[in-house]
Formats: sequence, C-alpha cells, structure tokens
Amino acid sequence: MRRFCKLLLPALLAAMLHTTAPAQAADQNTPAPASVDKVFADFQKPGSPGCALGVYRDGQIFRNPDNGNIARVSASTGKLQWEIYGGKFALSALAPTEFLPLKFSLDAKLTFEMNTNHAVRDLKVSGGPEITATYQKVAEFTPSTTELAAYTGDFYGDELAVIYRLQVVDGKLALTEISDVSGIPHTGVRMPSTLRPTIQDEFQISNLGVRAHFLKDAKNNVTGFELDAGRSRGIEFQRTERLKDSTCCSPRK
Repeated sequence: MRRFCKLLLPALLAAMLHTTAPAQAADQNTPAPASVDKVFADFQKPGSPGCALGVYRDGQIFRNPDNGNIARVSASTGKLQWEIYGGKFALSALAPTEFLPLKFSLDAKLTFEMNTNHAVRDLKVSGGPEITATYQKVAEFTPSTTELAAYTGDFYGDELAVIYRLQVVDGKLALTEISDVSGIPHTGVRMPSTLRPTIQDEFQISNLGVRAHFLKDAKNNVTGFELDAGRSRGIEFQRTERLKDSTCCSPRK
C-alpha cells in the first residue's frame, strides 16, 4: 500500500491542485473522479499506512492553543485550500505532508504531523514570527438548528458601545445587525455575517476575522460572549433587552 501511495501521489496531486498540463497529458494522467474516491477510501481504511491526502477529504479544523486562532484545511472542487485570518488560500504540494499556501502575504509552509495511526494530529505553520505556530486538531462543534437558538438575541458591548444582534438565518447562526446604543445601524459591514462553529460554545465570523466565545450561567443559559479581534481579546458583550430610549443598555437579569 505504501508503494502504491508513493506511485499514485503525483497524479492525484495533479488532479486535486489543478496543476497546469497539456490537454492530452491530462487526459492520460488525471484520475477519473471515481478513481479519486476509491483512492481516498483506500487511504482511510483501518491499518492503512496512508498518505496525508487521505485526511483532507472531509476537511479538518485546527486551533492554536496559545491564542485560539482557527485554521481549516479542506478539499473544494478538487483543490486543497487553507482557511485562516478570514481568507482562503490554495495549497501547492511539496511532499505528502508539506504544502505552500499560494498568494499568501507572507512566506509560509504547512506541515501536517501524523500520529501512530497515520491520522493527522497537528498542523505546523512555519515562516516569520508572526505566523509560526502549532495548531492542534480539534473536534468541530456541530450544533443543531434548535441548539443554535440559544445563542440568538441582542448583546451589548460596553467597551465598543455597540449592540450585536444574532439570529438564525437559513439554519446558521448569523450576525444580522450592528447598531449603536440609540439603535442606529452601523454600515460598511456585510449582513448577515455567518458565525461558523469552531469548538464548544465558540463561533468564528470569518469575513470579519473575529471569534466569539459564548459564556453561560449555572443553568447553562447563554449570558454573553467574549470577542477576539486580532490583538484585541476578551471584549465583553452581555445579553441585553434592547431599550427604546438612549439609556440602552442594561444587562438582562
């Protein structure tokens, strides 16, 4: 199996990363979709020595334990991509577990570290001091539509003097309005902005590059959240009843 993986890897990478090649060569060397599916299935069989490609089929989520930053790796339309800092970057393979992000603003290399069962354990990002870090693979939080309702409502941030309104839109939690304390909406931010689940009680607003970690009381009710945006971390928002006058906002009791 390992020899099979080694021989097939160049052709499979060519198919997934859309490597440019003459049309005739592509017809001869690019595996058909069914063949690619079979290869991924073979790589993920228990006991398979595997290739790193085998773990990317359904996407992976990684978290930096030092600052909570989230990185995602997935295969979309036959192409591997890295999602981080609110952007998506195609990946170019150096080796089965090493990749370069394309059109990334800094020099960077991604290295996937495997455990003894040949499954991805960590994602190491190397480059300048701004980005060098080890991201740990985590289980993605997958709340149901009913569970998402617990995170909806109006939340007031005293430090920013704004109200965030969260609602469920098309089965996803979304930021649907940002307004000041008098209720005047802020413009310039695309609405609705989807909040993607990361780990338990945490969501990422990808297009804004921010992350919200929800807080709960002893009865497991959501009372607010802490917002991380770049180097600004722990910005507190409390659940509130929106008031009709300018005295807004008082935390809900």
